[in-house]
Formats: sequence, C-alpha cells, structure tokens
Amino acid sequence: MKFGFRFLMSIATMAMIAPQVHAKVDAEVSGHARTRMVFEDNAVAGAASDTDAVEHWENKVRFNFDVMPANGLKVRISPQFTHYFGAEGGDNAKFTAKEAWMMYSPNNMVSLYVGRQQVALGNEKIFGSNSWFQDTRVHDAVRASFDFDMGMAHLLYVKAIEGTKTTPTTRDADLFGFYASFDKLSMLKVVDAYAVWKDKRNAVAADRARFGTFGLRAAADFNAIDMDAELTANFGKVAGNDIKGIAGDLQVGYNWMDNRVGLGLTYANSEYQELYPTTHRAGLRGSRYLGDAGIFNMNNIMAFSLLTNWALSKEFEASLDGWWFMAAKDDLGTVGGKTSAAKRNAGLEGDLAIAYMPMDMIAFQTGYALFKPMSGLDDAGSDKIVHRAYLQGLVKF
Repeated sequence: MKFGFRFLMSIATMAMIAPQVHAKVDAEVSGHARTRMVFEDNAVAGAASDTDAVEHWENKVRFNFDVMPANGLKVRISPQFTHYFGAEGGDNAKFTAKEAWMMYSPNNMVSLYVGRQQVALGNEKIFGSNSWFQDTRVHDAVRASFDFDMGMAHLLYVKAIEGTKTTPTTRDADLFGFYASFDKLSMLKVVDAYAVWKDKRNAVAADRARFGTFGLRAAADFNAIDMDAELTANFGKVAGNDIKGIAGDLQVGYNWMDNRVGLGLTYANSEYQELYPTTHRAGLRGSRYLGDAGIFNMNNIMAFSLLTNWALSKEFEASLDGWWFMAAKDDLGTVGGKTSAAKRNAGLEGDLAIAYMPMDMIAFQTGYALFKPMSGLDDAGSDKIVHRAYLQGLVKF
C-alpha cells in the first residue's frame, strides 16, 4: 500500500514538474513559401529540336523547426512540401523532411553537425544548396565547424551513396572534405582554401571514381572596385582514366550608388569534374553561373560575361547580363556537356531579372533568358533559340 501511494505521488509530482521542464526548452521557427510560373520554349531539348512552348506552376513551402534543449545543443527538422499546380490525384506532390540534423557545440569555437543537412560553402562552386530549384540539395553528412580569430573551417564527411552488394553501380560513394574561409584579413575581403576527396572505388569500372578536388579563392574590395577569383583542380582517376581537371572563375566589377557593372571569365577543361555546385544564381546580387538559361555545365567551356546590377529604387532592383560561350578545345565534339561541331563559338545569351521587395519578408521577381546557338552547336544540329521566363512570389519568415 505504501509502495502504491508513493508511486502515485511520484507520477503526480512528475506531471507537475514536466511543464516547467518543457517551458525551458527554446525553439525557433523559420522558413519560406514560394510560387513560381515558368515558361519555356525549346528548353526541354536544349536547342537541339523545335519543341512546343510549355508553362508550369511550381509551389514550395518549407519550415525549419529548431529546438535548443540546452546551451550548445540544437536539433533541426525541416518539413518541405513541393508540387506542380494542376497535378490531380497527388502526382508530382512530395512531402519530406528536407533537413534533419543535430548539433553539439561544447564551446564557442567548435560545433558538430550530424544528419541530413544543407552545405553551402564559400562561393558555392564546390558545395552549394541550389536553393533556386524546387528540390534543394542536401547531404547525409557529419560536419565539424571551427570558429577562430581569422575565420572559419569545416571538416566534412558525406555519405553520397549507400550501396549494396547486389547492385554494383550503386556501391558506396564517400566524400571527405576540408574547407577554410579567412574573412578577417587586412588586404582581402575573404580567402578560401579547400580540399575534397571523392571515393567511389567499389563501383563497376565505367562508374568508378577516385579523385581529389583542390581550390583557392580570393575576393577583395578596393573602394569602388571589387574582385573575385577562384581556381579549382582535380587529380585522380575516373572510369579508369587519369584526370587533370582545371577550372577557374574571375570577376571584376565597378560599384557606385548601389549599382554594379562587372566583367567575368569562366573556364573549365575537358577533364574537370564538378561536385555539388550551385548551378543557377538568379538571385540578382552576387556572382552568376553560366547563365540563367542553364544550357551548359562546367566541362570544356570558356565564357565571357558582362554582369550588371541596378538599384532602381528602395524597393526595385534589376540585373542585365550578357554571355558569350566557347569551347575551351574545339575538336572534342562537346562543349559544356552539349554535342558540338569542331568550331570554337558555342552560343550567346542574354538574361534579365527584376525584383520588387515591398518589405523584408516579401519579394516578387520576374526574369527572362534567351540563348542563341552559334556555329559549334548550330552545325551539330542544336540550332533552335531557347527562351526561359519566370514570375515568382516569395514569403520568408
């Protein structure tokens, strides 16, 4: 009887204490909702054939729930719902936990993240979230971040593919990476240095890859002049072949009254291997990546660009860009992943984007990209002009 009474008293005491414990748990909610109408003409085939113009509506809603049960502890789960308007019966609808990770920080200098997470580092040439697209990129990873006087460094392990013994082409693929960013230097705005090893050694020969990616980036502001340069190299084996990949980006701009005009040069040889870059940057401010039409990738390509940003008013902003694409080596039969004749010129592109931001939480944006093939693609059969346009609304919280 005494035992039963004490047991009931213990339960009652715990019930009274429990709300007090939960009340001490800090929590934050953030996220965004976005709707976008996209119009495309000849884009599905990438200028290779005359296809009917199409339009579709994309919708995405994402929440980030952050729970901090104690100092130095955080758990995040990010439910995300995406679908295309008009998909009756749930077709194309996807609901998932886009991020799910826990973080432990024993002090102000070290943080350990474990779980499914977005990784966006530096200029996002190696690791980017690709947030422009419907389904953003995440990694199953363990990441240790170190905060020091001159900047921040990350050690990263990514399980890219968890393979099986019965399916050789999907056997394990792992990445081991180091990324350091120094942003408290006297002369430069930022200096990044990174090294990443991709290990897919157990796949069949045609799919096997073991190579390292090494890079250095520097950005600086000299009064009205800004500069951003990045050089990346690959060394190792892919599909049994030795590779020596080289890629580089350079931008120089002039700024006045929140306006900017810049020149850019992008280069990649035929052996360069991309990892997880941000492949579309129509967010107006910041560097762009091979045009908003999305015709080419970073392989055997050279591009010259004119990039501009215009602060039209407090609420309105615009960008107007021009691109000239060429084959880095014109006798390989491909340029930027597209079939090409043995000619240097690949295409011209113009991009326009306009944004209206009535308040910090709301933004409306429209854009248009036009790509015109030149002799390299034209003579290989890809001779159609590509049009892409969009209109979107975004709410952030």
